[in-house]
Amino acid sequence: MNRRQGIAVLVIVLAFLSYAHENFAHRDCSSWKIDRDLKFNLAYFLEPEPGFHTFGNVQEILPFKLTADSQSHEPDITNINLAAIRSLGFPLPARPFSDKYTFFLKFYVYPSFLNSKISASQWLKEFLVDRVGGASNIREFIKRNENVVIKKGLIKENYYPFTVRHPYPAFFLPTKKFQYQGQTFTPQEYFDQNIPFCSLYVCPGNTKESFGSDKEKVEASAGGVVALHEQILNVYKSNLTPVKGADQEKFYYFISQPVTSFERRNNAVIVHKIVCQPTIFKDNYRDLMMPQDPKRIFLSGLSLLSRATYIPRPGCTWNPSMIVDSPQFKLFFKQISSKVFEIGSVVRF
Repeated sequence: MNRRQGIAVLVIVLAFLSYAHENFAHRDCSSWKIDRDLKFNLAYFLEPEPGFHTFGNVQEILPFKLTADSQSHEPDITNINLAAIRSLGFPLPARPFSDKYTFFLKFYVYPSFLNSKISASQWLKEFLVDRVGGASNIREFIKRNENVVIKKGLIKENYYPFTVRHPYPAFFLPTKKFQYQGQTFTPQEYFDQNIPFCSLYVCPGNTKESFGSDKEKVEASAGGVVALHEQILNVYKSNLTPVKGADQEKFYYFISQPVTSFERRNNAVIVHKIVCQPTIFKDNYRDLMMPQDPKRIFLSGLSLLSRATYIPRPGCTWNPSMIVDSPQFKLFFKQISSKVFEIGSVVRF
């Protein structure tokens, strides 16, 4: 084979590899796609909030108007019981008699002085969602600020009466570097560290036009959640170390190696949990109204991923025979942070 023939063969091989990569990547994600109308959601929660006015250089974040009827003084989501969401592993503070409190949420525009790619991509990386087939579609989607929305949380008593005189608290963020509690933060750093959970909504890759019943339509709408859940679980099985957990009927448990210098220095244990099966709300979807259109759009499917960082107490070390979340584990390790990644779907009528 002469040099010219060798170059021709190389070009053909590279073209085939490029085609194969694109073809397989498309095939891997053909069973699900991003529900672009619902955007990528970042839940912001901080309690108590600092008085940013004392730092100067702040900007009020504008509410994201979900519907023509949305009121600026009212929350957009009012049906999340605090005890219930905490029982699912969401890292929110408890209250005495938490069942008497609601975790309210209001949607806000992602501001132009922050970078949505930075905010969202770290979630994809930490939860290994960036390794599934079709992850490039998510990465491309989150590059644009308008594809990301903030939902700001607030804990109040059930049925708390928000009015024009007593509205949902205004949302302020710093626009320049500032000092708080002895530390220096950029606006991006400060915002990103106060996101306890995020939400990505997906659709099935192929949709039917007609259904035999509403329940059948609900189940079909959750097909994207089921498909993406399976892909993420396969990524976890290939890249993380499986361990025993206290509730293995509901969750798969894995650990990963420490990433940051703080984690390595403190021999941290990073625990990943993923539900064994996504929940499909065939029977109670009507109770799960979505704020974008509460009369027509309902939550139909949900898969939860969690990532928690633990550091050993003095004299304790990790042992592979330990059972995560067991009393012994909690005695030996202290949780210092946790996050939840929601993958959801909706049904539209």
